[in-house]
Amino acid sequence: MIRQAIFLGTLHFFTLSVHGQQTIPGSAVVVRDITGRITTSFRTKAGTTTYLGSEYLTFPIWQPGTMTLGSTGREISCRLCYNIYTDQLLYQLEDSTVRQVFPDEFSINSALFIKQSLDGSARRRASFYLVRYAGSGAAKLLEHAKCLFLTASEYPFQYQDGRPPYDGYYKIESNYYIQKESDRLQLVDLTKKSFLTALFTEPYRQAPSISKEQLTVHEAIGVVAYYDSLIVVEQAQKPALSKDRAFYRTLRTQLHYPKQASQKRVYGRVYIGFEINNQGQIKNIQPQSPDNVGYGFIDEVVGALGKIQNMDTAYSGSYILPVTFEYLKSTDSGIIVLGPQTILPADHFDNRRLLDEVKISITNHNDLTP
Repeated sequence: MIRQAIFLGTLHFFTLSVHGQQTIPGSAVVVRDITGRITTSFRTKAGTTTYLGSEYLTFPIWQPGTMTLGSTGREISCRLCYNIYTDQLLYQLEDSTVRQVFPDEFSINSALFIKQSLDGSARRRASFYLVRYAGSGAAKLLEHAKCLFLTASEYPFQYQDGRPPYDGYYKIESNYYIQKESDRLQLVDLTKKSFLTALFTEPYRQAPSISKEQLTVHEAIGVVAYYDSLIVVEQAQKPALSKDRAFYRTLRTQLHYPKQASQKRVYGRVYIGFEINNQGQIKNIQPQSPDNVGYGFIDEVVGALGKIQNMDTAYSGSYILPVTFEYLKSTDSGIIVLGPQTILPADHFDNRRLLDEVKISITNHNDLTP
């Protein structure tokens, strides 16, 4: 399923064919003239200041939409107004009362926005992201718009008589993110290299043929959709154990970033083989990636698997579990992942069934570099 929003240049997500005036909640007025140009004016005791553009998603700023509240899961139809600059969503009641709201998701003009934090945790402030693509394989392409206010001296155009026609202007910039299943958001740019690096690191997953280095949003959606179609097939072929949420939840509870690796600022990926016997016991736990011995990575995973007891006997068989230990570097634009790129070749699996990877992350210090 693909959901898309349409941009006009770099200033506005949506525009309508009408022109007129809109009063912003507060003291400003947004106007659209017959040429399609949008301006925002603020009236003060000293006079009126006028800025090119608007900090709001749409014009008119109030649009029919829907929102879903997490407490009830119920979809509510209402009039909505989204401020990109403040990342605030307002809704209007029938009596014209305006209130701020924090839904899990909302839609305006058929474009879906979801509330999401960069690392997927509740510790970071969540923002609204436009869903450019969300498929059945749980891969998403998201866009986050940021509204910048620039002064007249920073205005990039030529003026008549050398005088700027506005006191400043609003500029919209967008960052793009890929989210694989319920994983954290991964910052990407619209290039072939960025998308292939984010999505097609596994040697067994065939990357699509991309002739252009620079991608349009539509082309980027196509790459994510192709990846998503592969995931749908892989999910159907996965071992039943990979779909056991309780098993992975227990693993993540037991696993911790080794202290010596953290102190040395080391990240790595280990592959651990094990068997589940007919009594549901985990046996024969052994590393399949001997090059990664050291810094406590292997000991951490072996110890965690050894603490799991009473597995379902239907899972009896031989498996190999990849576990990645990675650093997360926080930046203004998003989270940069500092992690390993090496993959264990399939001929080292020893006829074991490959399970879904487990990722253990810590946030690194600012002086760390990839």
